[in-house]
Amino acid sequence: MSTQNPQPWRLVVTEAASGSWNMAVDEAIATYTARGESPATLRFYQWRPGTVSLGRNQSFADLDMDRVQQQGYGVVRRATGGRAILHIDELTYSISGTANDAGLGGAILDSYNQLSNGLMLGLQRLGIDAVKAQAESRSGADAGPICFEFPSAYEITVGGRKLICTAQSRRSGYILKHGSLPLTGNV
Repeated sequence: MSTQNPQPWRLVVTEAASGSWNMAVDEAIATYTARGESPATLRFYQWRPGTVSLGRNQSFADLDMDRVQQQGYGVVRRATGGRAILHIDELTYSISGTANDAGLGGAILDSYNQLSNGLMLGLQRLGIDAVKAQAESRSGADAGPICFEFPSAYEITVGGRKLICTAQSRRSGYILKHGSLPLTGNV
């Protein structure tokens, strides 16, 4: 449940950094929010070098490691679920907080829906014809290893194609959500 009197969130924008640094910062912020030592936090960042992030339960066998190394990309595992994302020419966000923070409480799909409403509104204000995938949209076991292939429940789409990949983790008293918005290129 969300609090009766929502508290302000903190905004953090960091320089582009390695995958391991980015994931460590997200986990540290989430840990501090769980302890009550930090407010809910929205963080924006990018990756340098380009990095493939794998979802929490995804197999490294899904990657062509020779190709990844030839391209000079890093590889990291996210604390959140989902499928592989190549982080180049995109903006990543993380949201760290607790179930008492506005928009994060309730069931996982409830918070996906609430947070997607905000993303969709922001994109629409920029003139992008963004919509949410239906709640019934679920990636099954037959979905490929790439996050941008199929939209899941409440993920943002444009013209029927996924625009923002999202994943969430709930543990140790915190909620951590990751999202990736490509800025250029062909995902």
